Amino acid sequence: MQPGISALCALTLLASTFAPFGALGAETRQDAHSNSGHVCRSEPWLEGAFQESRSLLQTGNVAKEDHARAKVATSPLLLQSFVRSIASKVHEDFHAYAAHRLGISPEDSGSLFLWFEAVLVIIIAVGLFAICWGYMSSATGELVRQGIHTYDRDLVGVDITVGAVDVQLGHGIVHLRDLVVNNPPGYNAHHLLTIRDMMIDIDTQHLAATCFDTSDLIVEKVRLLHVDIVSETRGFGWNMTSNVQEVLNFISTNQPEQVATVVEVAPSDGRGLSMHEIIVDGVVVTRQSHTMTNMGIPGVKIALPRIHFQDFAEEFGNKRLDEMIKLLVKRILYAVLHHVDRKAQSAMAGAQQYRRGRGKACC
Repeated sequence: MQPGISALCALTLLASTFAPFGALGAETRQDAHSNSGHVCRSEPWLEGAFQESRSLLQTGNVAKEDHARAKVATSPLLLQSFVRSIASKVHEDFHAYAAHRLGISPEDSGSLFLWFEAVLVIIIAVGLFAICWGYMSSATGELVRQGIHTYDRDLVGVDITVGAVDVQLGHGIVHLRDLVVNNPPGYNAHHLLTIRDMMIDIDTQHLAATCFDTSDLIVEKVRLLHVDIVSETRGFGWNMTSNVQEVLNFISTNQPEQVATVVEVAPSDGRGLSMHEIIVDGVVVTRQSHTMTNMGIPGVKIALPRIHFQDFAEEFGNKRLDEMIKLLVKRILYAVLHHVDRKAQSAMAGAQQYRRGRGKACC
């Protein structure tokens, strides 16, 4: 073989043998060895060096794999040894502190250290429980939000959004803030109903007794604060309708089987969702017309008195979740319309009486 080829062979062999393991993969190194072997077959002294380098390379690969397996196998042992060393150091420091600073014998300090360990374990357990409890509350709030966004159109026919959900599992309180019921299509108002704060008080003792079975739930109180309703009419004569009436029509005509995905089985043994006291405070209704708002004429605001259902379950019994939500929305909207009609009738009666009084005064 020519000297140039021998030198090239030697350099190739040298590079393939001593290449950094991080830069070349196993397949690259094997290809380099096979190429160098093919070039150097005619040189006996290089052939021997080639075989020896291949043997060294295989031995290095095996050693590297054994080292990786040993590292993985010994990782738990290293962690256990580290924890034991820390515990031993704490134990020694505690005994030294008790002996030198407190004047306690080793026997008494041993029992005192057991109490110290017990208190430490309790503190850690309480901390972990608090963290888990907070996570569960946050997860429950997110489930409530997702449930509302999933079934809103199936239940009331329009989108419902919630600003914030705060769940206090220990007290059985669920707070919904900035709840917005959007309008059906074709209305100028930004929304049909907004609730600034909605508080739901759940009977936690009954919930714990049923092992947190949400299909058998007792709601002691529901309180809605700062409720703003925009009642907008559109059309003329027999074709006149309103956003409130469209939602009520949807709830009345929507059959239970259409929303059976919410709760599949209706309560037949007294189980189900039971609501008792319901309070609606701070209700303001804005009456406006679609035509008038297009002309730039604002609506009329009417403040309503408290709407109070003393015992909702006594009148309607236990219901499925979807049925209870629809029933609650219907009753609140009907109560609002009833109060608005009474206000309107009272205003009309006052106007007529005023007219009659002016007529008598003039004549």
